[in-house]
Amino acid sequence: MGSYYGDNSNNYKKAHKEGFWPFKKWKSWKMSGNGGNDTLIGAKKNDTLYGDSGNDRLEGKGGNDYLSGGFGNDTLDGGTGSDRMYGGRGNDRYVVNSTKDVVTEYVNQGIDTVESSINYTLGANLENLTLTGSAYSGYGNSLNNRISGNNSNNLLRGYSGNDYLNGGSGNDYLNGGSGNDYLNGGKGRDRMYGGRGNDRYVVDSTKDVVTEYVNQGIDTVESSINYTLGANLENLTLTGSAYSGYGNSLNNRISGNNSNNLLRGYSGNDKLYGGSGNDKLYGGSGKDYLSGGSGKDTLYGGSGKDTLYGDYGNDKLYGHSGNDKLYGGYGKDTLYGGYGKDTLSGGYGKDTLYGDYGNDYLDGDSGNDYLYGGSGNDTLIGDSGNDTLIGGTGNDTLTGGSGNDSLQGYQRSSQKERDILTGGKGKDTFVLGKNVFRTEIGYIGDGNSGYATITDFNLRQGDKVRLGGGKSDYTVNKSFNFSGTSAKDTALYYKGDLIAVFQDDTSFDLNLDTIF
Repeated sequence: MGSYYGDNSNNYKKAHKEGFWPFKKWKSWKMSGNGGNDTLIGAKKNDTLYGDSGNDRLEGKGGNDYLSGGFGNDTLDGGTGSDRMYGGRGNDRYVVNSTKDVVTEYVNQGIDTVESSINYTLGANLENLTLTGSAYSGYGNSLNNRISGNNSNNLLRGYSGNDYLNGGSGNDYLNGGSGNDYLNGGKGRDRMYGGRGNDRYVVDSTKDVVTEYVNQGIDTVESSINYTLGANLENLTLTGSAYSGYGNSLNNRISGNNSNNLLRGYSGNDKLYGGSGNDKLYGGSGKDYLSGGSGKDTLYGGSGKDTLYGDYGNDKLYGHSGNDKLYGGYGKDTLYGGYGKDTLSGGYGKDTLYGDYGNDYLDGDSGNDYLYGGSGNDTLIGDSGNDTLIGGTGNDTLTGGSGNDSLQGYQRSSQKERDILTGGKGKDTFVLGKNVFRTEIGYIGDGNSGYATITDFNLRQGDKVRLGGGKSDYTVNKSFNFSGTSAKDTALYYKGDLIAVFQDDTSFDLNLDTIF
């Protein structure tokens, strides 16, 4: 390992702790390293510097020099003059300051970088370019280039390859060309065009302009400001302090950050991810997927067959129109199916589920949940926990699951319903009427047309039947035989109207099994 210097008096010197040792006088310098990490510095001559093996630094200084790095990660700086530089094998760095400088690399000889103070186009087998000084334009080649601008208003072009373009400060124009490119204008009013391929853009100013054309790939904007996707842009990721992100008519993927985000998909089959924060997500039209992430989120599916996932936090999910799927996730969630044949699952926590309109499927999952089917022929499953199930209008099927559940198939104003109630494990209450504020009786006014079928009433398990009015209003028929029933069933009447059938049970007793 050594440091070798030329000087203007034709002396060739080697650096030493005691000073310089003069070796020989030459009209031009020809120096070689000794296999270590060497520093070879020429003078105002036409120097030839060979680094040999090791991570070497070669500086030609004045004159038209030839620099060869050899093996290793070398730095080659021709200095002033028309210089020729060849790094050899290794990840080499070249300093260029003249249009007459020539940099040579061959295939598979490392990842090499040119630092240029003049406008520059990368030659064959050169990967990276950094502009310095007053240079303003930097062009790549067919490789995967990394091109970085400076303080000027730069013009950077990647051409083919998966390129990384960074404009730095200044009002820059970046053109990725073909390939999957990454374009970051940096500070200033930047214009960016990715070209063909799946490109990524970094936006940090409302004056930045991103341009894409039809069928040129799936592109992503990473924005630290509030942003609306322009034409032919598919995906958006919010960064920094940005809080709102809007899509367009394409199938968008929009991701929030740590802020309380407002995300809108508009038309298209969109995917919206809230991230952390108390977010509001609007799917718009189309078949959308919305995930709130952590935080107290509100999700609106909009029209279309949507999937909403609250994830962590006390969330509110609105399916709106379409056959939607709503999952509360973790937390105390509230789910509204809206119009359509919806599937609602509360997840973990004390959840509230409303099927609303349509033939819906509601599953409380774990926790003490409240399920209300609304209109339509709904299926309600309490699952684990002490759940409250109300079918609403329509022919509903209610299953309490484990826990001490309350099951009510009818709605106050409904008639001609035929609901199926199954309590499951636990001390369950089957609600056929109430004496709350006023007397309420279910399944009356239509003779034998509407009633509840209770499939698993079990007094030993602690099950009860809640009724409205008084005991004298009711009669029990333990030899009931009706179409669709068996001889082991028990029928319960309110003033002549059939209101319930206890399936495979003849032990029902008004005095023991009821609550008024």
